[in-house]
Amino acid sequence: MSLKYAALFLCAVVLCLSIEITASAQRIDYSDGWLVVVSQTSAVVAGCGITDENYTNYGHDYTVTTTITSPDDRSSTSQGGSGSCMTGNSQCSRADVSLSLVTGDGDYFNGAYLVSSVHEGVCPYYTMELPKVTTDIPINVGISVSVLTKAATSNWYTKITDCNVHCPTDQFLSSYDRGQYILAVVPWVYLAGYRCSNVNAVYPTPPINCADFDGYVHLPLPF
Repeated sequence: MSLKYAALFLCAVVLCLSIEITASAQRIDYSDGWLVVVSQTSAVVAGCGITDENYTNYGHDYTVTTTITSPDDRSSTSQGGSGSCMTGNSQCSRADVSLSLVTGDGDYFNGAYLVSSVHEGVCPYYTMELPKVTTDIPINVGISVSVLTKAATSNWYTKITDCNVHCPTDQFLSSYDRGQYILAVVPWVYLAGYRCSNVNAVYPTPPINCADFDGYVHLPLPF
């Protein structure tokens, strides 16, 4: 198949910034989320929670607990302790989570995902709890479905007219005849505009027109 693989597009927003009341330390807490598309049948919505302090002499111990929840009420939770950012900073904590967007059966669980993190810390010198902070970020995910038609004398497919979707597939060159019509599916994420994956999945065409889907949809198995 002449498909593009291994694509990644990100949307990141810092939602909460807290500055610890000290002379020289700054602590940043945030949640982040993105969509990872690795093939025509594999895509995940991922996220993380991070607490990072830029001054290490206090020896503060931080923990981040992050949960991602899908529109169909699936969830995944992870926890990270001090040093889990893998940056060499012992006072940076990170927890990573993810959920599948599409199953091998062609079920797309589009909609609003939520990445939420609880950031906690203690000061060992004074056996004192540091301020607890909660951050979250919504990740609105969907797919654009374009209908393409085959040229008369080649396996070159072109998008039909009046196919106005957020992330269209204008053309597709196939290595073999897939029939007169095919569907090209492009996942997208919305954050201050639509951001399109550069991976498209090609499906046989059922009775479906060009459309954008921001909720659950089932498509036939891809070629």
